Amino acid sequence: MRIRGALTCAVMLSLSAGCKDDPTPQPDAGVPDAGADAGSQDDAGTAGPTLSETPRWEVEGDGLEPKECFGRGVALGDVNGDGRRDLLVISPPCTSAPTNPGRVMVYPGEASYFSKTPVTSKLSWVHPSPRTSGYQMTVGTGDVDGDAYADVVVKSYYGVSVYKGGPDLSQVFAQPLFRVPDSSTTRFSIGRLLDVDGDGLDDLLVSTFTGSTTLYRATPGGKEGPFTNVRVLSGYAQPAGDTDGDGAQDLLIPLYGEENSQGLFLGCKADSTRVCDGPLTTQPVWKGTAESLRGIPDLNGDGRPEVLAGLRGSMRLHLSDASVQGYSATPVWTLMDDPAFPSIAAQSASVGTMAEGGTGHDFVLASLGRVYLFRPTQDVSGPLEPVWSWPRANRLLPQTMLGFTMPAVASPGDLDGDGFDDLVVGLSQENNGTRAPGRVRVYGGGAVPDSEEPAPALMPTKTCGLPVDPVNGKPDLTVDRDVIARTLYIERRSFAADSCEVREGCVPAGGERRLLRFTTSIMNMGTAPAVVPSPEERPDLFVYDECHQHDHLVNFAGYDLKDASGNSLSVGRKQGFYMIDFTQYCADGTPFAWYDPGTGISPGWSDVYTADTACQWLDVTDTPDGDYTVRVGVDENHIIDELDALPNEATVKVRLKGDTVTVLP
Repeated sequence: MRIRGALTCAVMLSLSAGCKDDPTPQPDAGVPDAGADAGSQDDAGTAGPTLSETPRWEVEGDGLEPKECFGRGVALGDVNGDGRRDLLVISPPCTSAPTNPGRVMVYPGEASYFSKTPVTSKLSWVHPSPRTSGYQMTVGTGDVDGDAYADVVVKSYYGVSVYKGGPDLSQVFAQPLFRVPDSSTTRFSIGRLLDVDGDGLDDLLVSTFTGSTTLYRATPGGKEGPFTNVRVLSGYAQPAGDTDGDGAQDLLIPLYGEENSQGLFLGCKADSTRVCDGPLTTQPVWKGTAESLRGIPDLNGDGRPEVLAGLRGSMRLHLSDASVQGYSATPVWTLMDDPAFPSIAAQSASVGTMAEGGTGHDFVLASLGRVYLFRPTQDVSGPLEPVWSWPRANRLLPQTMLGFTMPAVASPGDLDGDGFDDLVVGLSQENNGTRAPGRVRVYGGGAVPDSEEPAPALMPTKTCGLPVDPVNGKPDLTVDRDVIARTLYIERRSFAADSCEVREGCVPAGGERRLLRFTTSIMNMGTAPAVVPSPEERPDLFVYDECHQHDHLVNFAGYDLKDASGNSLSVGRKQGFYMIDFTQYCADGTPFAWYDPGTGISPGWSDVYTADTACQWLDVTDTPDGDYTVRVGVDENHIIDELDALPNEATVKVRLKGDTVTVLP
């Protein structure tokens, strides 16, 4: 799986390139835990609930549609009007190839948690494309008509539909209340319900992949139908929350014509004195510099939402600032990406008081294969440290790892009445069908327990001082040893005799194989981009892969397993390196860049191949237990003209024993 990353946590590699730490303010991890009931000195107290990696409630996909990714999205709402919030779980097709419309499972709310017997509905989509499906499906809830039932919006690549809640869950998705008009070229990226005009009814926000956003005002019983098109804007709009406390939701929208400029547009109520165009202000009331902005609920107790700004591969927390009718110019916290768990903050949720000692502003951030829990104090004035994470360890462990998909998160409140809020996490299967079926879990809140593992780690902001010179500089590629060491694990997997992995030589034969898997992060710590020409420019560097039907860059990276005498017992056959800026290592590195038609890595960035990537392994089926060295090399045939100040390989000593691998000093 390849996903553009850029933002994160966990133990930072000590770069041999000589990066230096920025001055680090005192982290804010909230108030210390006192225990659920500390009792007197003579009384050990009553043990209360604790945070745990063991879910308190869990369901799996039914497996009836093997190419569906159950758990890829979750939402909560009282759809049947019985006074309890129901859990909605989507099961869309994992990839764009099948024309499966996808399904929605509703797990009715109960006194504690949810029923484990879902009401399942197959969706329908109306679109001119013969490839129409439920690909890239999302789900959300709201109230579009003011009745006692939560309504549902479902978005796919090919459509956006709103469904009316009702007492019979089996009929909710039989026919949509409203379908967003489409055309043969329309592809949808966002579909959300939110009250932009403050009338108590949720309006519909729709964005397309062409960069157009349309606002539909909720008009139940209106002549034009349940929704009316009231404004079209350029850019992908994101909810900001109610930034001015007037009861109307506001939006964050890119400002085209101004590089990396984002604007805050306020929602307009019917009696608003602002200059408005439909339900939004005509012009932004605040502008900021960012590649992306996303509002998050209030963290510091002033009643106003904050914002996460994405810029140059990092996520930056800016607190609300009423004096500028927007957000502070200086971030209080910057997150860098962790290549072992990349793409942090791709999903987030406010979770109330989940960790003991919280002030009601706890929140979670999701990254690929991990969810971090934060417990800010009322005065957020510096970097935040996670108090817990799922999985707890800063490395991959087969028994606790969540996989390599992006967890979906939602806040259900206190489901079991223990006084702590809980967390819903959706974990879909991988696109290649491994780790099936998908799962949805509820993790309970409570006190932070002691652990033998180090605390969940965030990567500190680093400056590297790279003297970038695109004309006279040279790249310098190296491999992140720390990432390899933290992501090694053994997987047993079966292959068909005619599978791509066998045909490409990634495994010598079909059947069950024992694989040593790991993530590879290729860093450019030089003074210029590392660029590989396109197959059209340098066909000698590529081979066309009939299995995957695209070109593979050959002999660029390789890995092998060596014994104590230096003999190679297993050789990796990774071929498909398409280099991109995936994770930023240096806060002062160059901005994200594409090198089309070629591929490349900018200075201060790395390209990451997560451990689930096809052929990202060493086959150790016939390798005896013992001590070995894993070696990963990059550009060892000098395809790229480099500085060569850093080594082009990294090695990790390991001990293999059955289905376990231990990293040795």
